[in-house]
Amino acid sequence: MHYRCNIHFEFMILSIVNREDSYGYEISQTIKLVADIKESTLYPILKKLEKAGYVTTYSAEYQG
Repeated sequence: MHYRCNIHFEFMILSIVNREDSYGYEISQTIKLVADIKESTLYPILKKLEKAGYVTTYSAEYQG
């Protein structure tokens, strides 16, 4: 059951980042509108998607 839940999260993440670049925190807050996800779940999924070539990461200076 846990694996199927992660698949749903993967599709949600890809849908979010397909629209615009997002920080991990922003992604988790968007998903939390419809599902319960913790950062400890999110970041390994993001790393998996990056390793598979579905997303890329980069550093940006915080503007605040």
